[in-house]
Amino acid sequence: MRRSASGETAGVYSEATVRDEQDGISATLLQQNLALSTPDAYNLFNGGSAANPMGPDTSPSSQAALDAIRIKSVRRGKSTLAEWDFRASRPDLFALPAGDVGMAFGAEIRRDTQLDDRDPRVDGTIKWTDTVTGVVQDSDLFGVSPTPDTRGARTVFAAYAELAIPVISPEMGIPLIRSLTLQAAGRYEHYSDFGSIAKPKVAMAWDLFEGWRIRGSWAQGFRAPNLEQTNATVVTRGNTRTDYIRCEADLRAGRITSFDACAQAFVTTARRAGNPDLDPETSETWTIGTVLQPPFLNTGTLRTTFTADFCR
Repeated sequence: MRRSASGETAGVYSEATVRDEQDGISATLLQQNLALSTPDAYNLFNGGSAANPMGPDTSPSSQAALDAIRIKSVRRGKSTLAEWDFRASRPDLFALPAGDVGMAFGAEIRRDTQLDDRDPRVDGTIKWTDTVTGVVQDSDLFGVSPTPDTRGARTVFAAYAELAIPVISPEMGIPLIRSLTLQAAGRYEHYSDFGSIAKPKVAMAWDLFEGWRIRGSWAQGFRAPNLEQTNATVVTRGNTRTDYIRCEADLRAGRITSFDACAQAFVTTARRAGNPDLDPETSETWTIGTVLQPPFLNTGTLRTTFTADFCR
């Protein structure tokens, strides 16, 4: 008796959002406030006290000064996923001497989007112009390096198939091979942003006799780069570092007596960006193992299984 194929299809849409709000200081407002000649100006030199320099601030700036320079920094994020898939299977695709060959296959299409929306004072919308030097900085948030918004989207089509192939059955009466079954599978995906990739898998289950199985598999896999990795625009980060070459020059010239006295520290800038040419990460895996289910330990309500596997 032949059994018919079965299949199913489904669709899904999901959306996630996040809003991160933090206190911050506007460099523009801070410089404007420092230029005041009234008690409302922020006092850069306060903190501690003459009696306890390491203690709490005993002469804090006025609340008006703090309110004048403080702002709320808001970062928003959003991601969406829309997906439709179809899958089907047939347990008796065609017959072999050891039994029917089963097949499962399917396809899916999905759309991913991602948005990292930085605060206008960070992404370059609101800049800071130093009124003393005239230098324009892309970030107006004091102490925060400029970071542009990141957005990306991709469409992915995938297809996969799997075969369960009986090679030897118990009815064949072959010594030391009660049964032997093979599995062959593969998956193909096409990404709109970086192209296509396909990977296979093969596996085996060999029952020497009832209660003792040896199993093994070999497979290749992949992980696609995420949208942040491929779409991030130039991000600038500034850090203060000591220039030890200048320190060495000062030491040799006698301007300092040791490296500990070196004061050659400068702000250096690093620029980073996503890579739209990234390919998927790939992997190769193989496993081998055994399963023991002794019949005398699997009677009535007693069920006992021992397994041992090695993978690389």
